[in-house]
Amino acid sequence: MNYILYLKNIISVVLIVFVLSVGCQNNNSEIENFKLKEKISTLEKEKLELQVIELQKEASNNTQTKSKPDESEKDSDPLTN
Repeated sequence: MNYILYLKNIISVVLIVFVLSVGCQNNNSEIENFKLKEKISTLEKEKLELQVIELQKEASNNTQTKSKPDESEKDSDPLTN
């Protein structure tokens, strides 16, 4: 009878250790998922910032080209002729 109780206790301890190890693995994988999501969101933020900078450069280039008078407009102006 003592042998059966001893075996039962050993099986209980083994099951508890197994359940805890599986739980820790799931927790670690969730932590890794959160870390990956954080990295993805950081990269998306950086991508958006680069797009904003690129659009600002394009806008400044467009305003610079519009502020320069064209040669064709100079020739067609009757006051300068």
